[in-house]
Amino acid sequence: MRKKLLMGFCALVFATITSLAQTTVVTGKVTDDKGKPIEGASVVDKKTQKGTSTDEKGIYSLNVKSGATLIISGVGYERKEVTPSNGVASISLKQLSQDLSEVVVTALGIKRDKKALGYGVSTVAKDEIELRPEADVARILSG
Repeated sequence: MRKKLLMGFCALVFATITSLAQTTVVTGKVTDDKGKPIEGASVVDKKTQKGTSTDEKGIYSLNVKSGATLIISGVGYERKEVTPSNGVASISLKQLSQDLSEVVVTALGIKRDKKALGYGVSTVAKDEIELRPEADVARILSG
């Protein structure tokens, strides 16, 4: 009797765990409005905040629970939320038409106005960067 009761309990626990942990692999391709793949686009599960990024062909693969909502975004592109169907969620993102006027880089990810910072701030104009022969932005900004 004890043996049957223990086996029944184990079967119930196993069935509950497997029903709660049903995950699917969602794959897809992220492109721009012209059909070109977007490399480095971010694909994140809205509920768990687990995510990945697209490869050079715009393809991604992410393990999510059934019925999950994905947030897909890229630098310079709009952000969209999608619910994948049959494990596939391919999407086209529209390009944003906003230009950056300036970028403030601070230590430790602190976001503040330049005037509110308690340490030295230097500004590099767009023209100064364009006139440099270097191709790498990090080398232009160093020193």
